[in-house]
Amino acid sequence: MEQRFGLGRCSYRSPQGLPGILAELSKANELTQCDLKPLVPQTPDSPQPLPKEDMLCLARLWAAECRYYELCDRSDQALQCAMGILKMGWDWNQGPICYRLLGAEIVNIGGQCLARILTPNQPRPLLKTSCNDIQKWAESRYPYDIESYATEIEPYEPLAFFGSEILRMRLRKDIGEAFVAAQVARAQTEILKTQAAILLYHYDLKVYPERLDSMIPTYIPTLPQDPFRQNPLTYLPQGQIPRIYSWGPDGLDNYGGVPYNPTRGLSSSGDIYFSS
Repeated sequence: MEQRFGLGRCSYRSPQGLPGILAELSKANELTQCDLKPLVPQTPDSPQPLPKEDMLCLARLWAAECRYYELCDRSDQALQCAMGILKMGWDWNQGPICYRLLGAEIVNIGGQCLARILTPNQPRPLLKTSCNDIQKWAESRYPYDIESYATEIEPYEPLAFFGSEILRMRLRKDIGEAFVAAQVARAQTEILKTQAAILLYHYDLKVYPERLDSMIPTYIPTLPQDPFRQNPLTYLPQGQIPRIYSWGPDGLDNYGGVPYNPTRGLSSSGDIYFSS
């Protein structure tokens, strides 16, 4: 039975079911971005949008394939899967609120996969590829301020066209939550990019950097920013592998010891980092 999967105008057909879909999705890594406009609700050319659970299932299947390659010591293939998930997540960071929340969840899945791959024993080309690909795929989709973020979202949200102040207050609340989720995804992505650069620095110089700015401009173009404090990400060079983290939505420094968990609420306490 033929199955069909589409990311915007990038449409994939597979006669082998989900394994075939995963194989076809890997080909999308050659594209810098996908156009999701035909799938976004409230637009004239929009068919029925893909269900959220189906997209999350697909991301998790891709994550399982990534784990399989890790266990088989096939780091290059594992990296392709992890990067594909991240790219898919950032591709969904457009359109209505529901799509942006979905994108943040997918970025988290891909981030967990990539964090396992970024270890000191990886070859230099893999670390360099990680830095370059994250920079290329994600940065143009980062939401930097909530005003422009809301301006992008409102044309897709029916509540924006009602005169009721109560409904507009509800919309502003929902947009605020989506903005926090997108900023979490941004922080996670910046952490992964910087972690790859730190490992690349260690590969070349046999020591970890004492400060993040010592990697500019050879390994990173600028200091990675923490979207929740308008300052660079926090860097702790102690330990076997240095830790880099964001203070998280509460804006408090827990010294990278208390993990942020969005299931306790998007504005819950804790720092954003990946466990080594």
